[in-house]
Amino acid sequence: MNKYFILPWMAMLISFSVVACSDDDQPQQEEFTYEPDELTTLQKNLVKTDEEGRFVERILGVSLDAADSTEVSVGVDNYEEAAQIFAQLFADTTVISNNGTLATFAVEKGKAELKKVSDTKGTVASISFDVPGLKFVSKVNFILNSAWPENASGKGFHKLGSIYQYHGWTSNAGTRGDDKFDGDELFNYVCIREYSNGIPALLVAITPKPYYISNRFLSYAGRIPSEAKALEISKILRSDWYTYQSYFDAAYSNVLTDELYWYGKTQDYGFAGYRWVINLHTGELDWYAVHWKTPRFKVLFYIESAVRL
Repeated sequence: MNKYFILPWMAMLISFSVVACSDDDQPQQEEFTYEPDELTTLQKNLVKTDEEGRFVERILGVSLDAADSTEVSVGVDNYEEAAQIFAQLFADTTVISNNGTLATFAVEKGKAELKKVSDTKGTVASISFDVPGLKFVSKVNFILNSAWPENASGKGFHKLGSIYQYHGWTSNAGTRGDDKFDGDELFNYVCIREYSNGIPALLVAITPKPYYISNRFLSYAGRIPSEAKALEISKILRSDWYTYQSYFDAAYSNVLTDELYWYGKTQDYGFAGYRWVINLHTGELDWYAVHWKTPRFKVLFYIESAVRL
């Protein structure tokens, strides 16, 4: 009797072993997967709101139309820069068309479209949104910097290369021991891009020590960049690597190196989970199994803001 009772459990253990061993293989689709909140991602890349959904700060763009504050403008050098900004607004799961002009939510209802424009104001493109629940923005216009109105040329607070202290973890939902997250901990952020014509300042922090971070219960990850944002950070750093390296050395010694860093992309398949890393020096991406294993890497945080926080 005991013999027949044990056999199903043996089969279950074998199946667990197969899943664990498959962690070294390319991630396979299973029944359960974690999907990031596409509306939340788009909202926070456009307008910062508080927990009640009230307006706090406009992240991308400035309002040039007194009659409609939800229509904003951004200064760019060309249409290609507008297309790059458009692609970086969305969650990793949002589907971007092959020509880079249509973003369609994969999980929720919503889409946004980038269109070329040519007018006397120097507008080269605009984004229109059909996203239920999106607040405080209805349209984004991209205007050539050479045609940007003088009376809209405000200055931001954060200065290139300067260091600012802000929080990193957005909750205490860490794991254990050295990997426990402290939501009150302050990190040294380096300004790698100043505010300019509606494009926010970009601040980046790298944790001075490595962490194991899971792919579940992601309330701690509100300031960890998406794949698009991580690639944008890498592109900026690679444009003048050794200068930016000196900035980060002033924040924490030897944190910006030719190594791997956790960013926000994850996959969860129930009995297997994965999290992605980036080499900021090369822009190359990789992934690691994190359900049965506990790899540790330093973590990227970022903040975008046009004002003093």
